[in-house]
Amino acid sequence: MNIKNTQVILLLLLISISCSLPLAMERVEYDGFSNINRGDSALIKWNYTGIESVNFDGERRVYSGHDSLWVSPDSTTKYDILLFAQNGDTLSLSWRVYVRQKENGKQLSYIPKFPPSYSKSKFFKGVLDQGKITSPARIRFLKATYSGGNRARMRALVLDEYGNYLSGLSENNLLEWSISHDCSQNPINEKINVYTEKKLSSENISIGIMIDNSAASEFNSQTLELTKEFTKQLHPEDNFFLAGFNHNNHDISHFSKVKNIRRDHFILPPASGLNAMYKASYQNILAINPQKVDQEKALIIITFSSNNAATVYNIQDPIKLAKKNNVPIYVVAIGNAVDSYSLKYLSGAGGGRYYNIDIEEIHLLEDILSEIRFSMLAGYEFDLPQSVFGSLLCTHEQIKIDAEFAGEKLSDSYYAIVDPKWMGSKHQSITAFDYKSVNMNSAYDELVQSLARVLKDNTGYAVELVGHSSIEGDEKVNLKYSKQRAEAVRDKLLAFGVSPTQIRTRAMSSGMPLFYMPHSPWQQYYNRRVEVRWLIAEMLPFEILASEFWTEEEAIKDVNNWRKRGQRAYYERYLVNNSPLYRTKLWGYQSRNAAQTQLSILSKKYKIKMSLE
Repeated sequence: MNIKNTQVILLLLLISISCSLPLAMERVEYDGFSNINRGDSALIKWNYTGIESVNFDGERRVYSGHDSLWVSPDSTTKYDILLFAQNGDTLSLSWRVYVRQKENGKQLSYIPKFPPSYSKSKFFKGVLDQGKITSPARIRFLKATYSGGNRARMRALVLDEYGNYLSGLSENNLLEWSISHDCSQNPINEKINVYTEKKLSSENISIGIMIDNSAASEFNSQTLELTKEFTKQLHPEDNFFLAGFNHNNHDISHFSKVKNIRRDHFILPPASGLNAMYKASYQNILAINPQKVDQEKALIIITFSSNNAATVYNIQDPIKLAKKNNVPIYVVAIGNAVDSYSLKYLSGAGGGRYYNIDIEEIHLLEDILSEIRFSMLAGYEFDLPQSVFGSLLCTHEQIKIDAEFAGEKLSDSYYAIVDPKWMGSKHQSITAFDYKSVNMNSAYDELVQSLARVLKDNTGYAVELVGHSSIEGDEKVNLKYSKQRAEAVRDKLLAFGVSPTQIRTRAMSSGMPLFYMPHSPWQQYYNRRVEVRWLIAEMLPFEILASEFWTEEEAIKDVNNWRKRGQRAYYERYLVNNSPLYRTKLWGYQSRNAAQTQLSILSKKYKIKMSLE
């Protein structure tokens, strides 16, 4: 063996040895103290790499290197923490909890502590007070409180490049705010002269979290674990619940104080079925019921897909209830299988915010949840000028908000929707089918039965069942499956006692998939579905097909043009020879005659060939 080969072998051996060596013990996060009032609890948490196990103050339970727990001492107490490293070393730590006693019989208020961050982050990480502030890097609006008429109060966080919230900027009017939008015949651009800061206080909050458990949620185990980690940040006296949802809603943890929840009971069943987000969010808003009426509340929806099973509930139902109960709706959409159009509408009209992250960024979920939670405790607030909502023509009333600091301008956009209107139905699936199958899965019986109850209680209502297929054969075969699937749902409704006069069926073959380039089994599964189309005047069911385009950008432009003409418009995707075609539609007609009359007027006025749907 020559010297060169020997050197290579030795090098590989060294690399192998180094890779197998235990990680060195290294501190990532550890504060070492907490300040609380007597009767409150303190969160003790640590994060060290290279740790085999951790013993806390003589407890028999074994902790990990990244762990936490709550303690509630009656007086100032020191806790001992012993870390056992993977390389055999040990490290002794201590954590002191300083307990404030009552003064003159009055309990001192405890302000939660958020240590500043020194690692770059685009989401909230910590707090810097006025004497230590850095330059703002971004503003983010997280809440709109609608109070009747054209009135809305906005709340924003001002963050530096490390994700630190910069407190105290309102004391010397260090920020200059302005509002603008161009969704009007007379674009608005106004200054905000008065703003205040909601300061951190000892108030407790109520949070409900919904996790998508439909067939689309391939990574729901990660979302559950990250949500579990987030709950460790909450105060023991905060209220919390966790729910999973697909076409049904099921509780994971009932609404109760955080100190009473069992994280080891956070379990989701296997992902399956459709997404009935509107129904689930309506039910979960009702579940948020704090003793204090004025307590800060929020519903957070974590989803991998958009609502596709809204047969009885529509998007207006959770929005109206959210406003009535003062529960802002936040949506965290993961991946690209979502309809951002409707989810932005839901969160904006519901008074919350819409987030969208890629699957590869799922680890950021905990940061987003932390940001939402902090925005319930603090932030800068001002009232929007009523003129902003005076002559808006867009369904999505996107306003641009600027904040100027020392000559630097920061911007954010928000879908502020004071008076949400019905958007027109898109995809309201009631069941999905296996490949080349026309047999209904009994898992959807409850969904079909709820539709049957509505039809039986309202004999003047009627529905059209629209069958769809994936690519399961030639066009003739696909059409046959579509027809038989619609008829299968019809038979189930009849079995539940619905009158045959209330049901029509139609087959659409494979031309209207929810996913026109399905890359996973669940997307193909969603394409094999039956949708419900309501045929009642109040739902404005009749539509006009205005134009067709080969690109989505052209369709969006056409939709905005129709809205500026005063028409209600949206676009949908349609497949022609496996290539997407985008069709713009005008909606909102109570009868076929009304739609036909408007079609004649518009086609003549704008010289466009249109058709009735």
